[in-house]
Amino acid sequence: MQPLFVCPKCGGHYLDEVRVDTVVISEIILFDEDDSGEYSYGEQRNEDGEIDHYECRYCDYKIEEDTPEGLISFLRGLAKKGV
Repeated sequence: MQPLFVCPKCGGHYLDEVRVDTVVISEIILFDEDDSGEYSYGEQRNEDGEIDHYECRYCDYKIEEDTPEGLISFLRGLAKKGV
């Protein structure tokens, strides 16, 4: 199966959605015993906010689309070019 996203800059396959004005709610499940202040997360959910853009996780190649529909159109364009 061919990956959905292939970065035209670095060839990476991981696409991140970058959001603004988002409230992130995280369950804290474990504190370190040594009082270092570090802890582990459990489930996480995001509320509100909006998509700012999409980008490659590896090289930060930015896709100037801010809607899922725009992203789909961009990905279809890459597929047609054979990227």
